[in-house]
Amino acid sequence: MQAPTRVSTTTVHDLLFADNCVLNTTTKADMQRNMELLAAGCTIFGLTINMDTTVVMHQPTPGDDYNAPRINFNGAELKNVENFAYLGSTLSRNTRIYNEVTRRISKASQAFSWLQALCGIVTASSYPRNGRCTTPSSSQHSCTERRLGLSMSTKLRG
Repeated sequence: MQAPTRVSTTTVHDLLFADNCVLNTTTKADMQRNMELLAAGCTIFGLTINMDTTVVMHQPTPGDDYNAPRINFNGAELKNVENFAYLGSTLSRNTRIYNEVTRRISKASQAFSWLQALCGIVTASSYPRNGRCTTPSSSQHSCTERRLGLSMSTKLRG
């Protein structure tokens, strides 16, 4: 025999992180309903939702026009955003991946340029220049190794 309890369960399809929650819906009505369910759940457990960081992003299906949804919470309309950065990735209302790939290539290029400037690293180019392939000389390698504090044992372990 099971004792009666006051526990109720509601399934919310969302993505939970350490202190963030992404509600994933397909319609404006579902988005508004899920926001209300989240607010009710937070109230039950004594949690508060930070209105300064709570935003809405709508990703239309390819070919559809963009219409910013008006989602209300506690009498205030939530801010619509075009991009949302989280854990090193940027979610965009534009469902194409080109923007994210371009951003990551740019970051990698910046990091490599910084290393070149800091360490004097010279890269080998595989394309011929004046009919010959160019590679860094051994003196350039040893200079770079000295600047980075590398030794033969470091190279063997790496």
